[in-house]
Amino acid sequence: MNSELESSNNILLALSEILPEKYLLTSKEDLKPYECDGMPAYQRIPIAVALPSTVEEVQKIIRACESLRIPVVARGAGTGLSGGALPHEGGIILGLSRFNTILDIDHENMTMRVAARSAKSGNIRGCCALWFVLCARSVIADCLFDWW
Repeated sequence: MNSELESSNNILLALSEILPEKYLLTSKEDLKPYECDGMPAYQRIPIAVALPSTVEEVQKIIRACESLRIPVVARGAGTGLSGGALPHEGGIILGLSRFNTILDIDHENMTMRVAARSAKSGNIRGCCALWFVLCARSVIADCLFDWW
């Protein structure tokens, strides 16, 4: 039991060196929403919730947890109904909610590279809508020119 407490304290210290305080959730009130995903029949409180925003932060978090043998459960929006984001007792939640940016837009090929959770981002919906309008305009223009 003492070694579990020591491991918990060690991982909290390690995570606090990786993430700003507001992105490392440790209070009971902050952890409560993460005790289950969309299936509330099974609930467990994690040691902490880490909310990284870069690949480098994720790598450091995973390395720290691996070195201390702390289980990590990745979590997106927490809306799944399979229990896939259920915390492991004595583990942490790796929340991916801050991965919501557009990394690259290729206008010519109408493609974009996005971070993990960007599919639900308003920015992406806006880009898709703009592309749809531009495509529709182009098709209409082609049809009109072919018709004349």
